[in-house]
Amino acid sequence: MTCASCQHHVEEALRATAGVESAHVDLMAHRASVVFDPLLAAPQQLIEAIRGAGYDAVLPRPGATGSEPSSDSLSRQAGLKAWTALVSGAAAMLLAMPLNMTPNQEMGALDHALTCIIREG
Repeated sequence: MTCASCQHHVEEALRATAGVESAHVDLMAHRASVVFDPLLAAPQQLIEAIRGAGYDAVLPRPGATGSEPSSDSLSRQAGLKAWTALVSGAAAMLLAMPLNMTPNQEMGALDHALTCIIREG
């Protein structure tokens, strides 16, 4: 699946299957969540409905819990990314400060070294 139209097409194929109450396809994760009555529809019938719509599908492995990260894990990752961005931005700002000096100001040793490196590069 490559677009929202594909997603809609697969959802409609699943919903048209007898016994299916609801179907939602996650385009980015390439997964489908289907609520169905097992007395009216077998998992293999759902696979066949998707294949009939022109797409391939497989059932999840027995006992597989899915590879979606938990909300705690996502929260930690977002926090780490935010702190990394803040620290990187502060470092870039501090390193760039000496470069904006007027010609009459005296530069320190670090400022002079950074300016020399930039001019040579």
